[in-house]
Amino acid sequence: MPNYAPLPDPPLCRTIGSPVNVGRPPWAAAGPLAGLVHLLEFGRPGQGARRGPGGPPHIRCCLLLLCFTLPALAQNARLQFSDKVRLVDCAPSSSVPCFRLKANILDAQGNPFSPALPAQLAKSLTVQADQTEVTPFYATAAGGPGAGVRNRLALVVMDVSGSMNQLMGNGQSRYAAAKAAALQFLEGFENGADRVAVVPFESHNVIPRIRAAVFASTAEEARRQVHSLPVPPPNGNTALYSAVDTGLDVVAEQLARAQGSPEVLMILLTDGKNDVQRGDDLGLLAGPEGLQAVSKKVRASGIQVIAVGLGDSRSIDEAAMRQLGTQFHLVSDSEGLKRVFSFARKLLVNRIQATFKSPWRDRASLAGRSIRIGMTLKLPSGQEIPSNEANWSAPQIGLPLFEGNCDARELKEILRPDVRDTESDWWTIVRPILVFLSVGVTILILWFWIPRLAWPDQYIGDMPVRSSGRKWSGGQTMVSRRSTGPSGGPPGADRSAPPGFTAPSGHRSMPERGAADPTIVRPRPDMGTRTRLEGRRSRDE
Repeated sequence: MPNYAPLPDPPLCRTIGSPVNVGRPPWAAAGPLAGLVHLLEFGRPGQGARRGPGGPPHIRCCLLLLCFTLPALAQNARLQFSDKVRLVDCAPSSSVPCFRLKANILDAQGNPFSPALPAQLAKSLTVQADQTEVTPFYATAAGGPGAGVRNRLALVVMDVSGSMNQLMGNGQSRYAAAKAAALQFLEGFENGADRVAVVPFESHNVIPRIRAAVFASTAEEARRQVHSLPVPPPNGNTALYSAVDTGLDVVAEQLARAQGSPEVLMILLTDGKNDVQRGDDLGLLAGPEGLQAVSKKVRASGIQVIAVGLGDSRSIDEAAMRQLGTQFHLVSDSEGLKRVFSFARKLLVNRIQATFKSPWRDRASLAGRSIRIGMTLKLPSGQEIPSNEANWSAPQIGLPLFEGNCDARELKEILRPDVRDTESDWWTIVRPILVFLSVGVTILILWFWIPRLAWPDQYIGDMPVRSSGRKWSGGQTMVSRRSTGPSGGPPGADRSAPPGFTAPSGHRSMPERGAADPTIVRPRPDMGTRTRLEGRRSRDE
């Protein structure tokens, strides 16, 4: 009797036909359904024709069941964003700001699903930005037409507390099962594309140990990190919150130094809950406040965090794990753990990336906005796969900052004639000129017109002369400078000079004072050394 390979586990059956880079058989090129039809007709791949279609009856039944199951799963498939919406700079190809989206295709059970994608992926995607529909100018998917290998960055944060030494039903310790699952995650590691770091944590030296993570660039180096994981100490507790908090910082630092836009994933594995006791590291996060701070940080980072709980559900804080990760999986044995790590690997590899031009032409127009963004993928069969809704918000003060730059492929696609916006190019030239003219007109108004309002060149009117007006010390009445004298002379010509300003004897008028004439002060003889207060006191007396 022929020896048949066993069928994969149910979660993996749903991903049959998933695109891979090498060794893909020709019958799988047309998608999962075409491959199943081939199996039904010719039996096991590589074995040639068999007696009758399909081989043994139990295999034919399973494959027929899958033929009916896959379309149902495809009908309920959805796009799930694997990163936050990022504002990227596409200069010098375009002055319009752009947005970059990343998403996974999942089936109804939340497992990776790989349908046959259209040849022109960008034109098959529709983005809804508030009430505006936009078609991306660039889109790519792993295994899709013309897809290139994108860099991938993954951090595995593994619990090595004392409880990881407990044995499971098969006699294997949780620690050994975790190491085996980590090795499962490294299967398919691509040198030059993948960078993976595996770091342990418990409740001692938590932050220094995670910050010392080394991201391996080869599969052999990554496996050495797994094999060198320390044996869980019996007195080690679980600093779960601080481990996630520090791991996010490490991934963010690596992402900031990376070239382009790598795919990012973080896996958190634990068999318990946050447990910080006396004698552990100082400053470890704990309590509801610590959980809330880390949960908020996970959502703000946009990093996809797969939280895995291993063991008994009663010993795992499921509510906290759901807040610490974007996805949560609870497993009780080594096989389930391997499936989750394989699932995480597919999420990291099989992602759709799309970049579209903002409907708002500049960052100033985006200031203060909060935009709801969704995406829909239309398959060649006509089925539409919608996504969940993501929000992009600008800072409350100032212009929004770019979170990356378009790579060479995106810059090339945005220059296509059907994408290039001539209106935006025209506005790019005219806008600086209008800004310059507006600033110039504002400066002219402030320099010439405003001072004329505050300080006019001439007096608007004359002050009326009243008989009881102010007087000189000699009793002469003060006359307005604009009034003319009785003789018709210039204003103030008939005004009497105050004492001390009379012309000397023999002169008809006061001589004009020169610049070199000295000023002679002649004190009154009755002043003496008395002050004005003393004079007033004497008069009062």
